[in-house]
Amino acid sequence: MPVFTSLVAKGRSEDLLAMFRSLLNYEPTNPELLHNFYYFALIHGFLPPHQVAVGLAKLIRQADQPTYHSSLMLAEMLDARPADA
Repeated sequence: MPVFTSLVAKGRSEDLLAMFRSLLNYEPTNPELLHNFYYFALIHGFLPPHQVAVGLAKLIRQADQPTYHSSLMLAEMLDARPADA
C-alpha cells in the first residue's frame, strides 16, 4: 500500500500499470488487482477498450463492485458503445 499511495500521489500511473501487471503473475485471480490492471491498461492504451470491457464484465460476474461498473462503462464508451454503458 505505501508504494501504491506514493505512486498515486506523484501521478505515476504508468508505473502503477507496470506494478499491477507484474503482481498479476503472483495473484492472477485477485479481483481488485484485476480491476486496477484493466483500468490502467484502458487509460494508457495498453489494451483495447473491447478487451477491457470483456475482462471487466467477467470480473463483475465474479465480484460485483460499484467501481468495476464505472470502469466497464468507461471501456464501453471508449469502444464507441455508449448505449451499452
